[in-house]
Amino acid sequence: MCGIHKQVYVAGYMFYFVIGYYLFLHDISAKIKKCIYSLSVVGFVYSVIVLCLLNPLFGFKIGVLGYSNPNIVFMSMCVFLFFTDVVSKHKFSNKFKRVITSLSGLTYGIYLIHVLILKVLHNMGVSLLFCAKSVSILIVSLITFIFAAIIVYIMKKVPLVGKYLC
Repeated sequence: MCGIHKQVYVAGYMFYFVIGYYLFLHDISAKIKKCIYSLSVVGFVYSVIVLCLLNPLFGFKIGVLGYSNPNIVFMSMCVFLFFTDVVSKHKFSNKFKRVITSLSGLTYGIYLIHVLILKVLHNMGVSLLFCAKSVSILIVSLITFIFAAIIVYIMKKVPLVGKYLC
């Protein structure tokens, strides 16, 4: 039973690669994009209401941040579409392009290592509970991103490791 659970768990994350690949390859109609953007806004508002109002008010532990929750799926799709439709068409300076290109070369490694960093931070007492969730989510996300980027950057400099793992 445990083996099956782990396979489903990994397959669940693969959904994001598949949906990103699909959205990248196919021309999504404006109507569908509006629907995704709208559902993303609804999902964001729902998440904020549950995290900031209902959970503290009623003492619920309603989970809304799981990777497979519809609000997270639609917000992720929205961010992807926003970057492919809006940000990618913006004219940036050459210096900014170099920074973004460098960071984009680290993103897969960051994706692979971020859960480990979250677990280390949690073991050190840094979690989403150290202050208001709206603030702690941002802080923990930034810390995780920075540490993951540094680790992956260093790993990429190591011969063989960087070539095959990052």
